[in-house]
Amino acid sequence: MEVIRFLQATMPGPGWERFWTLMSKLSSEQVFVALVPILYWTADRRFTRLLTGLLLFNIWVASVAKGLVASPRPPAGGIRVAPVDVGSPLGFPSGHAQSAALVWTVLASGVRRRWFAGLAAAVILLVGVSRLYLGVHWPADVVGGWALGLGLAWLGIRVHGRAGGWLSALPLWLRAALGAGIPVLLYAAYQAVPALGRIQPEELPVAMGALTGFLPGTVLEEAWIGYRPHPRPGWQVVRVALGLAVVLAARAGLKAVLPDTAGGDFVRYAAVALAATLLAPWLLRRIGGPVPSPVGAAERSPGA
Repeated sequence: MEVIRFLQATMPGPGWERFWTLMSKLSSEQVFVALVPILYWTADRRFTRLLTGLLLFNIWVASVAKGLVASPRPPAGGIRVAPVDVGSPLGFPSGHAQSAALVWTVLASGVRRRWFAGLAAAVILLVGVSRLYLGVHWPADVVGGWALGLGLAWLGIRVHGRAGGWLSALPLWLRAALGAGIPVLLYAAYQAVPALGRIQPEELPVAMGALTGFLPGTVLEEAWIGYRPHPRPGWQVVRVALGLAVVLAARAGLKAVLPDTAGGDFVRYAAVALAATLLAPWLLRRIGGPVPSPVGAAERSPGA
């Protein structure tokens, strides 16, 4: 409590609260909904699959940890608790701190530039501090989130190369089925544990639904569509803008027709992920003319 009081007393006023609220939003659903498709349409496909898979699995890990530890958030007495969406009354670990640590560590491992590593460390620190300043987490929640996020990033990066080689040898239908089935099993396993089933974090069906659509979507897109980024930056910007319009339209349109329940969120985000990985690449491939195949692509097998 003393740490939270110190931060709030050192930086008083609505201006600082707006600043730290903005820093907290760097690790929000809205940012990731935009970031993941942009990376998928512009960056290395294997790297984006690693980042997205880890991010969504990370939300499941955070939900399990919250349910098992069952640690409450700081009380309102004695500190200011900002009116921000927290999703769950449980605090440990901080999902914002955990997601920021994972995403920016994986991004830094892909960019491999000192300036970007410094930027990543700064974002991870700012997101964690923001959760303390806003009064929605204890210091232990933030430190625990950082530890889990960094650990999952390290483990995912190490395992990714080996798992990718093994999976590429499987038939297309089996890879797609595994991609759709594993998130469903994870969600079912969460519901089957009494200590967890009583806690229903809002972000869990969103993450597992998105993973259910994303994993098979990327597998099928590689085999059926073969989307590649456009070499001309201007056309690539147009593609990204139109692709985001497709994804956001799917997200908003399905919200209007599906029930506002955990099941509705699961189905909606599975469909949004499929729109990002299948529908948008199919449409965007037709914008700006044909893209030459990279050197050596003809010699690679479709599942490589």
